[in-house]
Amino acid sequence: MTTELRIFLLAGVLCYFVLLFYLLKHRRFTLKYSLTWLFSGLVMLIAILWPDLILSLTRFVGIETPVNLVFVLCGMVVLLILLSVTAIITKLNHQLYRLTQTQALLEKRVRELEEALLKKEEESDGTQ
Repeated sequence: MTTELRIFLLAGVLCYFVLLFYLLKHRRFTLKYSLTWLFSGLVMLIAILWPDLILSLTRFVGIETPVNLVFVLCGMVVLLILLSVTAIITKLNHQLYRLTQTQALLEKRVRELEEALLKKEEESDGTQ
């Protein structure tokens, strides 16, 4: 890996972290959900700082070229992020379902109380 390429990639990862921390600061992300993104940034940073690690890992795994390993790792990170997002959406969907049920029950109770109040007022007006 040439020095120019490493500098360019470091600048890209730095921009990635700046954007990530900007989003965290302005509460577009919560720390809980951004851990996957932080982890992927750290993996990119390690790969840039120690490119021989990729070569060693390529030989260890038995993949022909380092580019193929990077491609496989990127695919795995994307799958991890998709899995994380799916889990979050499933949880939010369940919460929305429960919230909708709770709201419907509360609306029904308010209607019943209003009807009972009107009935009581009519009865008290009729006795006078």
